[in-house]
Amino acid sequence: MSFKNVIAQVSDALQFKKCVVCDVVLLGQYGYDSWEQTAHLSCIDGNCFSCGRILNKNHKKLQDGRFICEVCIPSVVANDTAINWVDQRVQSVLQSVGITNLPKIPIEIVSKQKLIHLQNNKAMGDTFGLAQYFATGGNKQFKIFVLDNLPKTFFAGILAHEYMHVWQYQHNINPPKDICEGFCNLGAMAMYQKINTKFSTILLEQMEKSPDPVYGEGYRKVKTIYLNSGWKKTINLMKQYA
Repeated sequence: MSFKNVIAQVSDALQFKKCVVCDVVLLGQYGYDSWEQTAHLSCIDGNCFSCGRILNKNHKKLQDGRFICEVCIPSVVANDTAINWVDQRVQSVLQSVGITNLPKIPIEIVSKQKLIHLQNNKAMGDTFGLAQYFATGGNKQFKIFVLDNLPKTFFAGILAHEYMHVWQYQHNINPPKDICEGFCNLGAMAMYQKINTKFSTILLEQMEKSPDPVYGEGYRKVKTIYLNSGWKKTINLMKQYA
């Protein structure tokens, strides 16, 4: 190895971390995110609601108070073409694990305010999505609402979660709420595992670590059943709640 190469390696090893916001070398305490971005504590103005990145100067503040980073903005699902693109892939993944014969369902992107309003009705869902159903003339009708400004990966996981609600409605399955939501998160898990990116891995980790007794603990409970028994037996166990 040449002396020049040794010097280059030493130089690389001695490189200091820089602040992602102001681009100044970090000395002393600093913050970091799941993307290995670092920043002065005084520079941190928040994190992207979607991916969790520390916000830099190019972030955007949404009307409802959420912040979204410059990386997530270009992949936001905002029109029917993008919805259909994600929808096809979500249904394909769910069918592959045994969630079949899902009906054609209208999907609407809504504001945070409207989503909160809808959740006051008889429907089930989380803060990012909602599956609504009603019966007309003996036929079950469904509609899915998804929060606006979600990037494709996040949107796909939320949509998968809501389709798992629809599947339960279809089969008149009425489990305890933690089992219901845990099973729905298992659908999101399948989607994130299929996408298999850094972002989807972070979203998976968030579900794993969630302290919520319904969404977090319920997911871990149902996931344990899945890991021990597989998709087919997990689905059959859910059908016992009908």
